[in-house]
Amino acid sequence: MIAFDTNHLVRHIVQDDEEQCAIVATELANEIEKERSIRIFDLVLMETSWVLETVYGFDRVAWAQVLEELLDDSAFSFDDPGRLRTTIKVYRQGKAGFADYLIAETARSEFCEICGLARISRKIRDERTEVECWRGFRADSGVKPGRHPAKSRIQGNPRQCRHTGAQ
Repeated sequence: MIAFDTNHLVRHIVQDDEEQCAIVATELANEIEKERSIRIFDLVLMETSWVLETVYGFDRVAWAQVLEELLDDSAFSFDDPGRLRTTIKVYRQGKAGFADYLIAETARSEFCEICGLARISRKIRDERTEVECWRGFRADSGVKPGRHPAKSRIQGNPRQCRHTGAQ
């Protein structure tokens, strides 16, 4: 099994560079011939989303359609197809970016609370999606126990978490 990086996936989707697309098509055909799927990791999907939106002008409808087509194609495998389908569903209806929803859905599926990613939490919470504060700090994260990661150490601007009241 091989995994596509962002460049390979973008080439497969947009077909914009004849030489590079031929390489990708050959790799895809080889894997299909060997009856192996090509792995696409969540991180690659997040990067691809950014590239397609900023460079190629894809909107959320177009990107969601591409994602569904990739999911339905047996040539590809994913970290968690069910989680990805849920992400696509909320992404289609929401206002936040694809990466925001994928991070939130990954946290939810792993039974984690997120709040350290304040921008994500705020956008999704404003859409009335249940997102709680993430309290699973790593010892080496630089965040002291009992302190909230939303406190900006750079700007010295403490922000209070809406869920726990922590700073």
